Amino acid sequence: IIADTLQGLFVGLHGLFSRKNMGYLNGVSFSLFVSRLEELKGMSVAALTNIHSQHGITLGLYNYTDQLHGIQVGLWNVAKNKKHFKKLPFINFNFRKRRMPV
Repeated sequence: IIADTLQGLFVGLHGLFSRKNMGYLNGVSFSLFVSRLEELKGMSVAALTNIHSQHGITLGLYNYTDQLHGIQVGLWNVAKNKKHFKKLPFINFNFRKRRMPV
């Protein structure tokens, strides 16, 4: 599945992809291999998740996000916006609110 904006429940065999700086998912996605999105508000299940801004839950073998606001569950989890423990096995989480620019 390749799309710009998705709302609801999505099941893809190979993957769920979005165009750079455009793909938003509000809902739940299940994919066998890859879930690559600009923004997630909901849940994504895939072997590899690569999400720029995550607000919700990802379940996968390898989870990567630039902005984590939620939970990652998998063998290896990376959240670039955390101050400490950016890379953790099994579970990674961040519930801190975003700082507003001054």
